[in-house]
Amino acid sequence: MESRIENQLKELKDKGNSDAKFYKTARKLNFLDWISICFRLDGKDFNIERVYRLLQGESFPNSMIGDYTDLERYKKLVKFSYNSVGMDNSFDHHILEKMYKALHDGEVNYRRINPLILDNRYSPIHSSNIQKSIKEMEINLYHKWQEGSVLEKAAYISGCLVEIAPFEEDHLQIAASSSFHYLLSNGYPIPTSDFDRDDFIERALEFVDKKNITPLLNLYAKNINKKLDMLLQA
Repeated sequence: MESRIENQLKELKDKGNSDAKFYKTARKLNFLDWISICFRLDGKDFNIERVYRLLQGESFPNSMIGDYTDLERYKKLVKFSYNSVGMDNSFDHHILEKMYKALHDGEVNYRRINPLILDNRYSPIHSSNIQKSIKEMEINLYHKWQEGSVLEKAAYISGCLVEIAPFEEDHLQIAASSSFHYLLSNGYPIPTSDFDRDDFIERALEFVDKKNITPLLNLYAKNINKKLDMLLQA
């Protein structure tokens, strides 16, 4: 599937270079998908239509004030990534911290507690080892995984950050968004908005428990293949 994705990316690049309107459409779809996925990872079934309507200022009978607060936070996160794309196609703790700051105004505070997360199914590494583990992730990303594909590295980033859970909030959003940032920085679209929360957790736990990257890689490949098909048919 990865070879098919590479061919699709070439077609997408050619189409974007020759059609400015198409480029804007693809960018907008990525923007809506990313925000929708953040809501979904928080357990809220917000599709891109609902996100679009929220961005237009519409209200919904069952919406809460926190939904609009989260919408603004997620907008800042995605805009930070968009503004950073093109400057660097790597990923490290500096980008991670800036992404956290986009979600939470103020200083970066790494997790100090050791909670049960992922629906109380997983206890992340001890808080005293967070920064050391992030450094190990960086080293592995550009040494152990040096020959890996962009998709493999994106899956690895998300799996590692689920395992580390570096901050006290937004565990899944940070992990997934970090991988999305890496994808965009390397010329890939992000997955479609039906990127499923429970499926992501199951595959991430497979990586945490067995260091098996294949389930996460397959999730990314499947969703990005679908996204590319949608974009090329637009």
